[in-house]
Amino acid sequence: MQAPPAIISLPDLPGELRALIARDGRFILKAFGAITAIIAVSGLAALSGLLVAIIVSVIGQGLFLERLLADRVAPHRPGQAEMFLALAVAGLLSFVPVMFGMMMLILPGALLMGSWAAAGPVIVAEGRGGVAGLGESWRLTAGSRVRLMLLYALIILASFLTGGLIGVFPLFGISEGSSLGERLAYDVLSAAAYIASWLLSAAIYRLVKPAGGELHEVFS
Repeated sequence: MQAPPAIISLPDLPGELRALIARDGRFILKAFGAITAIIAVSGLAALSGLLVAIIVSVIGQGLFLERLLADRVAPHRPGQAEMFLALAVAGLLSFVPVMFGMMMLILPGALLMGSWAAAGPVIVAEGRGGVAGLGESWRLTAGSRVRLMLLYALIILASFLTGGLIGVFPLFGISEGSSLGERLAYDVLSAAAYIASWLLSAAIYRLVKPAGGELHEVFS
């Protein structure tokens, strides 16, 4: 029988994030540099921003979460090819509903983002498929759904205030006439957005599904 998911207290998220950064800080910095370089090189090569976003969000996310969740990875999960495919499926299935929800006064999109926040970690750590990953994330976040919705609503609003959708879906790039400095700033912000979103998803997963599946609830 599955243990019920823990209920997240939002003040616990910074502590979990700090613990991840303290443990894997060097790896996180290297990943940030690698993602920035990939985005920058793709811009110079005039590759599609959407194509690069898909590649980074699938392969980059998979490799990043594998490291951050190394202590949670199931011993007999499928290989990396299956993991990347599952992440791609989950991303494609969630993208349209989330974007549509964001157009409906933000909160519906924020609700979906919070409900599916643990999908990537579930897929990477537990070896589930894309649909199963979304479903398990929905189950795990059930008791924390309103809190996560509010958290992601704040993230979305902050992203609009800092220039478009950078930080939520960094897909749209910048204009052709932008200066080198503007392009570099966008590349750095985009890479930071990816890393931050993956870190947040890993922290959420670790809080809603404590190690060992023990019964645990965090009260706010």
